[in-house]
Amino acid sequence: MVSFVNSVTESLLTAFTHIKAAEKAVDVYESAKARGDQGVMKRALSYASPEISGAIKQSKEVSGDLQEAREKAKEEEKKTADNEEKKSVPSEKTAIESKDKASVSNDLDDNKEKTDSASKQSDSEVNSISNSADAQTKHIDIIA
Repeated sequence: MVSFVNSVTESLLTAFTHIKAAEKAVDVYESAKARGDQGVMKRALSYASPEISGAIKQSKEVSGDLQEAREKAKEEEKKTADNEEKKSVPSEKTAIESKDKASVSNDLDDNKEKTDSASKQSDSEVNSISNSADAQTKHIDIIA
């Protein structure tokens, strides 16, 4: 990917340089034309012509590089989409493992609830017995 970026960047820079050089040659041509200087006009056109050709050549090269990059990007996108699809569809084994984990988790939650309930019931019974013992002790104290 880095080589592609370097290639496109280099081609764009080269095309830009050709265009700027051609623009300067055309400016000189127009200036010479205004003055009526045929010799300068000829030389300016002789400089502008290869620069314009070079710019066209580089533009075509950039177009080819960009088309190639689009195709590679589409291939990478397709590979990524395929990989994501494979990850999102769990295998049968994964589905069974998930069900087993969920079942164990639910069993643990149920056992915790039962333990908490039994603990509360035991606490309640202990409090009831303690209260009953306190009442009997007070009753004994009153009698005595």
